Amino acid sequence: MGDSVLFLAPAIRSGAGGVADYCRRLSDALVGKGFECHLASWSEREADLPQSASGAVRTLFLEQEGGSTIAAKAERLREYIEQHRIVWVSLQFVNFGFANRGLIFGLGNTLSHALRGKRVHLFLHELWVRDHAGRDFRKRLLGAVQRRQLLHLVATLRPEQVWTSIDYYARQLARVGIQAAVVPIFGNISISDARADDLILQRLDPLPTGHQREKYFFVGLFGTIDSSWPHRRVIPQIVQIAGARKVVFVLFGRNGDTQAFADYVKSLASADLISLGPLDETVVDQVMNSMDVALATTPAEGTFKSGSAVAFLERGVPTVACWHGLDKDGATMTQRHPSLVLADECLERNFRAAATARQLAPLLPSVAEAYAELFKSAPPSDR
Repeated sequence: MGDSVLFLAPAIRSGAGGVADYCRRLSDALVGKGFECHLASWSEREADLPQSASGAVRTLFLEQEGGSTIAAKAERLREYIEQHRIVWVSLQFVNFGFANRGLIFGLGNTLSHALRGKRVHLFLHELWVRDHAGRDFRKRLLGAVQRRQLLHLVATLRPEQVWTSIDYYARQLARVGIQAAVVPIFGNISISDARADDLILQRLDPLPTGHQREKYFFVGLFGTIDSSWPHRRVIPQIVQIAGARKVVFVLFGRNGDTQAFADYVKSLASADLISLGPLDETVVDQVMNSMDVALATTPAEGTFKSGSAVAFLERGVPTVACWHGLDKDGATMTQRHPSLVLADECLERNFRAAATARQLAPLLPSVAEAYAELFKSAPPSDR
């Protein structure tokens, strides 16, 4: 058995969010590599559960009925770490998950006491409110406070390594003196080769006669549609690359406010729209496999932190992303993938290349290996 590792996250229940599912799947993969893994939830209420659903990962819930102070949670965490002889603690950080409005007052000092003597790794899934703040003074002020608190968290925890998921975040961190390695996230939807063509065709009106899949061009949108996504710029390009095929926009999962997008699609004679709503994970996988192209509605520089976009990319589905007019620093992107197509470049040519090269490329194995190498590494000499 390898070293004992504890992942501390805002939530760890299955389906509680992208980071929760990330930690659960990652822990299961690391158990397969010989590590003893523990999951600790900062904000969920429940007594200790001896095992997770997988039967191999122990779980701890730090929130108590009636609420708990930061100090009480940290002390309970310290006791658990000592009891189970944890060697590594990986803090999976999302500021809004650890505190209201993402204001983590006192978190650094209390955690540094709880984690004293342990090897610490920090994964920054989010940074601070900034990129979309625009001229909103309150958001800019909130972002400034969050940034200062994050710097204090790093300074007090002194993690051996800091990781984040996208180049854009790494550049922002470098500007404030934090060197972070870029390690991609992976999709949280299990991959198979099953498809959902018939399910989608049966939702069309009028209902196609016979199997006419080749007459349609399926375009997938999974999860929340980003409010800043320029759909009027992207959709005409998608319709163009579909050629003579009928374009069907397939919405699935919890998409949020789709009114503007749906109204625009319905105004086009060459396109239809269907909404499948929330689906079981197995069906989500099948629907993703059936797509001719997927749309990533987050800004292009954030593609590799979007669980839905990464899930499409892992399946080799050509995935179209575009810039949202953020600051110029965000318009440089070194992270690439054979299936990622930027709408602002030669979309039609790049789409053909991505569609031709379509192949499965799950990211979980390589990410789990990166964690395994970290957890097996020798302590730095200056510790």
